[in-house]
Amino acid sequence: GEPGVDRALYLAALFAVPLLALGSVQRASINGYGHALASQVPELLLRPSLVLLLLGVLWVAGAQSPATAMLAQGVAAFFACLLGHRLLHRMAPEGSARVRGEVDWRQWLGSMPPLAFFMGAQVVNSQVDILVVGALGSAEQVGLYKVAATGAAQVMIVSSVVNPLLSAEIVRQRGRGDVRGLRSLLSRGMVISFCAGLLVTAVYFLFAPELIQLLFGEQYAGAQHALLILSLGYLVYAGTAPAGTYMTMSGREKTLALSASAAAALNLALNIWLIPRYGVAGAATATALSIVCWRLFLLGHAGRCLRAEGGTSGPVVSAS
Repeated sequence: GEPGVDRALYLAALFAVPLLALGSVQRASINGYGHALASQVPELLLRPSLVLLLLGVLWVAGAQSPATAMLAQGVAAFFACLLGHRLLHRMAPEGSARVRGEVDWRQWLGSMPPLAFFMGAQVVNSQVDILVVGALGSAEQVGLYKVAATGAAQVMIVSSVVNPLLSAEIVRQRGRGDVRGLRSLLSRGMVISFCAGLLVTAVYFLFAPELIQLLFGEQYAGAQHALLILSLGYLVYAGTAPAGTYMTMSGREKTLALSASAAAALNLALNIWLIPRYGVAGAATATALSIVCWRLFLLGHAGRCLRAEGGTSGPVVSAS
């Protein structure tokens, strides 16, 4: 692109990125104080609403561009941080500002590399299919697959809200040694995430052609089968997401990192094998299979960890 445009985009990103990071910290802090629903308001309600409003204003003014869109993200993040700051001070327990916490820096710093590796593996796993489609397929196939991936990701929209709500409660339940309550908590989280994802998946199976035509246009009708295949994979992801959250909050970052890396490698291998044979549907199948294998492994491992903690038998998902 043009140097001036690129510079403006980078400057807008530099303004937005620290605010987005601060917002995540505020959300986690409010959640840790026991106000799970309130913790989601700045980042998941106010910021997206402001972004849409600002983009609408830019569109009406004819000033839309990548740089102004990124600037809108930064402005929205700024106001979300202001609200988060207000909520954080209002909901903090009285006298908490004078309490000096004890931090195990060795354990904290030791957790950072595997968590960073885990997040990196997740990014690779989420993008490797599109990259391989681009390398082995055509530009048209990349467009079809991007539409399918965007639609299928909505299967996990409720799960992305449920998981942060669970994290602080998982820590509290483990701190009390209440394994029975922890199992019940994870069960409810899995049921809610799975049922919400199942609803979205069912809508896709019933109305995928109409939805694709309405939202993206007739030229993307070929994304239907990939959308349905990916939706099934993400449905398994949504249903098992609380098990991954439990692994994170119980200090098992290395297992998460290694399993995510293995899933990314499997995804890459399956994409290379299936895309030349089946095109976009092959890419969707490869990604869905790698997700299912990864998440079922985490579900089984979380079950074993829970049994080790509580000396009980039975699956992670139990009757509450």
